[in-house]
Formats: sequence, structure tokens, C-alpha cells
Amino acid sequence: MLLNLISFFEETPQDNSGWITWIVLGVMLVGLILLTVIPQKKQKKKTEEMMSKIGVGSEIITIGGIVGKIVELDDLYVTIKTGEFGQESTIKLLRQGIHSLVPDGTEAADVIKSGNGKKDETDEIK
Repeated sequence: MLLNLISFFEETPQDNSGWITWIVLGVMLVGLILLTVIPQKKQKKKTEEMMSKIGVGSEIITIGGIVGKIVELDDLYVTIKTGEFGQESTIKLLRQGIHSLVPDGTEAADVIKSGNGKKDETDEIK
């Protein structure tokens, strides 16, 4: 009887925290989606902007680090001329193989050292 009386006054924890778990999980999921989608959209916009600026005569750097001038351009392929005078060669590559565009009046090495001249917000995290 005494045990029944003690158990009556004991507060039984009510399990109302289940919905709180789902809310926290939902907020975390939305945050994760925003942290992945927004930077991808920024990078895609930056790439599309660079691709719209390239043309015949533009100097580019490929993903593999090859520097050259565009001599021929179509929707899928880019033909570049690279090398020193007398030892020039042409390379045909996919447009997706272009890493960056070298601005007029600058050297490719300066673009590589400066990271395309723009600081990305993820650079501070590294």
C-alpha cells in the first residue's frame, strides 16, 4: 500500500518528445539541402558565365593544367593551340574540360596563383 502511494505521487515522464525529434530532424534536413544546393547553383552560374565569355582567340586553362588559345569552337568541342613558337600543337577537347578563362593582359600563372582572382566562401573553411 505504501508503495502504491509512493508510485501515485511519482511523476511519470510523458513521452511527448517524439514530435520534437521529427521537427529537429526536418530542420536539419532542410539545412543540409540548403547547404548543398545553394553552392551548386552558384558554381553552375559561374561556369555558365565563363562559358558565355569564351570565344576564338581566348586564352584558357584546362582541367589538366594545359594553357592554350582557342582556335576553333563549337557546341561540344574546343580546339586549342598550345606550345612555344615552332613547337606548337593543337588539342581538341570537350568544352567541359575548360577550367578557367585567362583575362586579357594577364599571365596564366598569375590566374592559377590567385585562384582565378576571386575568393570563394569555402576557401576560408579549408
